[in-house]
Amino acid sequence: MAIRVLLIEDDVNDRELQERALHDAGFKVITAVNGKDGFATALANRPDIVLCDVQMPHGSGYLVAESFKSNRVLGDIPVIALTGQHGMFADEKAALEAGADALLLKPLDVLRFTKLAHNLCRM
Repeated sequence: MAIRVLLIEDDVNDRELQERALHDAGFKVITAVNGKDGFATALANRPDIVLCDVQMPHGSGYLVAESFKSNRVLGDIPVIALTGQHGMFADEKAALEAGADALLLKPLDVLRFTKLAHNLCRM
């Protein structure tokens, strides 16, 4: 059974590229354009894992991770933050402190994401 990924990405080009790459890797992908939309989409669709951009208007990826982890319905869903800020140790620390399970750099390394997803989803 395919892992269901909720991809939250505000940049339409990044979202389309990431969605296609994840789909080609065998994931079932649901998308959202911001944190608020992502939270509602997660409640409606109950994904197995969330991949969320860090730099977004209307709720950063850190806020998304905090919202998911503090919610009793969504709190057990792994959240992986995705950033374009290469080599930023502070970003990783902030992501983990916010409740994200991991931080990946853009462009998305689908093989690394796949390993993380299988490990975090125990599939």
